Amino acid sequence: MSRQPPTWPIILGAIMIWAATSLLSAYPPVAPTKVDLGPPSATPVSDPKPEPPAGLTIDGFISAAHDGDTLTFVQTVEYQVRIRDCWTPELWEKGGPDAAKALQKFAVGRRGRLHIPFKKSGKFGDEMSFNRVVGDVWPEGCQVDVGTEMVRSGWATRERPKEAKEE
Repeated sequence: MSRQPPTWPIILGAIMIWAATSLLSAYPPVAPTKVDLGPPSATPVSDPKPEPPAGLTIDGFISAAHDGDTLTFVQTVEYQVRIRDCWTPELWEKGGPDAAKALQKFAVGRRGRLHIPFKKSGKFGDEMSFNRVVGDVWPEGCQVDVGTEMVRSGWATRERPKEAKEE
């Protein structure tokens, strides 16, 4: 006999996220800051993503960069976030450690906004990648999301490299 997990912790968690998001949205915005990520080369981005669409959008704190396309976002709970449409070399590959440093310089230690899109079934976490939620992150005061900035500065691409394994 298989046992289904109780749904009340999920409902309680959603209520806590909503309440904390409501409280955090009362803080005044911070003036935009320009961050220069330096080399490699500036790659033009023809279609930067707009501000987050309606959906599960959470304000919190960006606490760590794990590599060039994964970070930790903390609100009431801690989320491991795989940045959507952002492909960087792995840490053991050429350019991987530098991409992780660029992500850290651009985002870590700042407040920000996380948007987790609902696709397919319309359920939270429908898109997961190695136990990470897939989403977009906007550091406070920035006009573009982390993925767009990583692509614009040349550390990432929008398309998955052909040699990358399916996640």
